[in-house]
Amino acid sequence: MQVRPITQAEHERAQYVKSTAFLAISQDISPEDNSWREIRAAFDNNGTMMACVHDVPFVSQLNGHMVGMCGIDGVASLPEYRRRGSIRAIMQHILDDAYARGDVLSTLYPFSFAYYRKFGYEVAQAINAVTIPMSQMAHYAPFGTARAFTAGDDLAPFQVVYAQFIKGRNLACDRNDAQTGRPLWHSWLGPKFVPGKIREYAYLWRDTDGTPGAYALVCPQGQGDDTAFEVYDYAFVSPRAFRGLMGFLRLLDGQASSIRIRLPEDMAPHTLFPQPYDITVSGQPRGMVRLVHVEKALLTLAAPGLTGEAVLGVQDDMLPQNSGAWLLSLEDGHAYVQKTDKASAFNLNIGLLSQLVCGTLSFEQATYLHDFSLDEEQTAFLTRVFPKRKQLLIERF
Repeated sequence: MQVRPITQAEHERAQYVKSTAFLAISQDISPEDNSWREIRAAFDNNGTMMACVHDVPFVSQLNGHMVGMCGIDGVASLPEYRRRGSIRAIMQHILDDAYARGDVLSTLYPFSFAYYRKFGYEVAQAINAVTIPMSQMAHYAPFGTARAFTAGDDLAPFQVVYAQFIKGRNLACDRNDAQTGRPLWHSWLGPKFVPGKIREYAYLWRDTDGTPGAYALVCPQGQGDDTAFEVYDYAFVSPRAFRGLMGFLRLLDGQASSIRIRLPEDMAPHTLFPQPYDITVSGQPRGMVRLVHVEKALLTLAAPGLTGEAVLGVQDDMLPQNSGAWLLSLEDGHAYVQKTDKASAFNLNIGLLSQLVCGTLSFEQATYLHDFSLDEEQTAFLTRVFPKRKQLLIERF
C-alpha cells in the first residue's frame, strides 16, 4: 500500500471514491477547483486508488492563541477495498504531516464517535439546537436596520462582526484568506448569493448609529405552515447586537412558523424567551478534536496569578512523540513545558487531554469519568489550569 497526495489527474478518481462511499452522484469538477491539492489517498500495489481523505488547513483559536488546525473531511473508501487499513494509513500520513508543519489541533465531524476515537479524537463541543416559535420571537422588538447581502457586496462588515464574535472561543476558525490560504469567506458568502436564484439569504444588521453589529445566513426548510428558517451561520458583537438580530429575524414571521438556530453551550436558551416551555432545545455533541502537538498545546495554557506544576502522563498511539511524561509548570500564570523522567500520577490518553486543553471538559468534570487519585494540592492546581472554556466549531468541511 502507498499513501500520498493525489495529482490533479487523479481528482476525478477521488470524486468517484467519495460519491460511491457517500451514495451520492459525482459532480463535475470545475477548472478552478484546486481542492485536489488537499486530498491524500491510499493506493494498492497496482496503483489503484482505494480510499481518500481531505486534509484541510485552517487557523483556529486555542486559549488566546492562533494555531494551525488540520480539518479532516471526505473520509471515503471503496467497498471492495475496505477492512485493509487504508483509512488508518491515510490518517497516520495526515497526522504525521500536520505535526511536521507545526499544527496544534485536528478536528472533524464524525459519522461515528467510536470509529474516530481509534485515531485519538474525542468530542469537541456541545451545542444547543433550538427551535423557536415565532410567538416567542415577538419578545424581541426590532431596532436598527438590516440589509440583504448580494454577491459582490463588501464583505468587510461581516468580517469585522465575525472577528469580534469569535474572541475567546476555542476552535473558532480565522476566516482571513491570507492566514489559511483558502477562500473561507468565499465559501460562506460567494457568487451564489444572487437575489431570486437560491433559497438562501444573508442579512447584515446595523445598530441605530449605523455600526455593523450582527449577521445571519438563513435558509427556509419545509413547506406551508411547517416552514422554518434555519440560521446556519451567524455572529454578533454584543448582547445588544444579539437582541437586534433576533428583532430582525422575528420579521420573518409572515413566511415561517419558527426559527431554528444552533447556540453555543454557554448560552442558556431557556433564559432567552418568556415562555421556555414553548421552545425546543436539544443538546448535541458536535465535532471531534485531538491535539496534534502536545507541547505547543500545553504552552497555550494560562491561569492568571497561578504558580505550581504537575506531571502529565500522556498516551498517544498515533503520534508517539506526544507520549510520555510532560512537566507542566506555571509561574505567575505563564506556562512552561518539557519532557521529564518524573513519575506521573495524572495519566490520560490524548483524547481526554485534548478535551481538557480545549475546555470541552473542565478538570472537575473529568473527575466524574475517571479516578485520578490525586492529592489536594495537585487537584487544586489542575482545576485552575483546566477550566471549562467557551468553544465554537462551526466551519464547514
